[in-house]
Amino acid sequence: MSSAPGGLYHVLTLAGEGQSRIEDRHSVFFGYAFPCRSEEELKEKLKEVAGRHPKARHIVYAARFYPGTEKAHDAGEPAYTAGLPILEALRHEDLYDAAVIVARLFGGILLGKGGLIRAYGKAAREALAQAPKETRRWTVPLTLSVPYDLWPRLKEALSREGLSIEPPLFADKVTFTLWVPGDRKEDLRRFLTDIAKGDLQLEEGAGTLRPL
Repeated sequence: MSSAPGGLYHVLTLAGEGQSRIEDRHSVFFGYAFPCRSEEELKEKLKEVAGRHPKARHIVYAARFYPGTEKAHDAGEPAYTAGLPILEALRHEDLYDAAVIVARLFGGILLGKGGLIRAYGKAAREALAQAPKETRRWTVPLTLSVPYDLWPRLKEALSREGLSIEPPLFADKVTFTLWVPGDRKEDLRRFLTDIAKGDLQLEEGAGTLRPL
């Protein structure tokens, strides 16, 4: 696929984890923000958090997956008082492939819907504030095979463009893969074809998000 899903060529995501701990009327909320690129990763993290907090009454979560799927779960709290505030924190940061889990240890006092919304939202925001962020770009791998006499000139041109080149394979021709920004792919294909004067083989692979 050459075009980025949803037209999103650059996205902000988490580069690591962040944690928070807040108290409200004897209830304690433990927040965990982390990179999450699939529902399977989310399930594994839920098991981990449940193991850390075996006495938690509620283990609530929300996640946003690239290019736009969202999930939120109230885990027994009143509807829209737990998962949604966490999801809103992720939306506010415009994060993708990221999730927040909040485990609540009940303190014996009901917080009311407003109190729950504030507590879960705060736990999520504070955990996200502690998590490092990074921008990822939709990139496409192009695998090229070129004659040996063309390789030095092509390598120099690609270096000037600042493109990431994987180690080449030297056989009857020089074969290598480079990662190109999805929104520049067509221009770069023409650029490469012009340099090689058509004397190259080029295959396009599946695009993916990669750190800038």
